[in-house]
Formats: sequence, structure tokens, C-alpha cells
Amino acid sequence: MSQCQYEMLYPEHQAWIADLFAPLTRSPQIVEEHDSITSLIAAVESGRGVAVIAQLPNGLASSRLKVRPLQPAPPPLGVGIAYRKKFRSTVTNNFIDAAKRGKVD
Repeated sequence: MSQCQYEMLYPEHQAWIADLFAPLTRSPQIVEEHDSITSLIAAVESGRGVAVIAQLPNGLASSRLKVRPLQPAPPPLGVGIAYRKKFRSTVTNNFIDAAKRGKVD
């Protein structure tokens, strides 16, 4: 995937990385993108390079991988949920209600 294709598919991640590196005199060279955290971890473990990630889910890193938090910590990465407006299941409605209760202002 070319850098241009990456920027078109993941503009929010591209903006997050740009903001993260804005205070520095160099920008990262993005040479790969992965569509899952497990494929990203495998690439780093195999020596393909380093990765900047929002947060690593617990239990996914192996002893071959060192995860270091960034200092100072970057601003939180906003996330949301997507669902169909019509024909929502009970599970979907329960998830939406739980997400609303967990909202932090």
C-alpha cells in the first residue's frame, strides 16, 4: 500500500501521528500499515521496524516485544461506536446504553 493510499484510508490515524510528532524536527517514515493489532505485533517482533500505537491490549505482547508508554503522554484518542439506525438488536441497544453510561465529560 502506498503512502497516499494509507492517508486516504486512515486519515484520523495520519492526523494523530502528525500531531504526535509535530514538536519534533523529524517526521516518522510510515512504510507499512496493518489491518489488525496482531499482524502489527508480528511485524515488529520479526524485526520489520517499530510501531506507534494508541494502546496495546493486555496479553498480546510477547517476551520479544518491549512496549513503552510515550512521555509525555499524548492526548487521548477519541473513539466511537457505529450501528444501524433501524433494526437494532437487544444486544446492540444494551451496548449503546452501556456506552452512554460510560461517557466521560
